Amino acid sequence: MNWEVVCVLAACAATLFGKKGIEVSGCPEFSKKYVLRATEAEGPVRERFTPTALAWFANHPGWNVEGNGSQLMIYRMGRSVKPQKPAEFLASAREVLAQFQ
Repeated sequence: MNWEVVCVLAACAATLFGKKGIEVSGCPEFSKKYVLRATEAEGPVRERFTPTALAWFANHPGWNVEGNGSQLMIYRMGRSVKPQKPAEFLASAREVLAQFQ
């Protein structure tokens, strides 16, 4: 199962190329900041995005997360990890990961 949650700016660019998002109800703040997409069935993806996870992302804008089975790629578009601060990024990435456990 491949899926992604991308910040709105990246999603707007993808929409120009025909990629559409999964409609998320119940958390309008999430929908203002992110677009959730799936390459396959939407049901399993929706199950991963609990109300708690949606609220967390709504309160932490700018993350991009791509999932493929048991693997996640977590990043912020246009930002790189400073060589002297990898622990800071890893702590933030663990917080993102916690939303799916």
